Amino acid sequence: MDQKSNIIGDFVRRKRIAANLEQQDLAAKAGIASSTLSRIENGPTVPTAAVLIKVAKALDADLMELFAELGLVTGRSLPELQEYLTVKYGCSQEMAAHLARHVEADLAL
Repeated sequence: MDQKSNIIGDFVRRKRIAANLEQQDLAAKAGIASSTLSRIENGPTVPTAAVLIKVAKALDADLMELFAELGLVTGRSLPELQEYLTVKYGCSQEMAAHLARHVEADLAL
C-alpha cells in the first residue's frame, strides 16, 4: 500500500466511524460496492475522483481537509473535481479549475 492510499483510506475510515456508519451503510449511501469501500479503507486502492466525491458527499466530508493531509501542491485539470469545488464551495469556475489543477497530479486520480 502506498502512502497516498493509506492517507485516503485512513481519512475515509475516520469520517465513517465519526458518522457512526458501517462500511456497507456508507457504500450504499455513496452508491458504490462495499468491496470498493473496503479496498479504499484498507488499501491499496486510490479511488477515482468520481468515487472519492461520492464518498465525501455521503459522509458530508470536507475534501480540502483530505487534500491538506496529502500535502497537495501541483497538478492538472480534473473536470469532476472542478465541478465539485464549484458546487460544494460556490467558487468561480476559474478558481475551481485552478484548485483542480493543483490536486489531480498529486492525487493521481
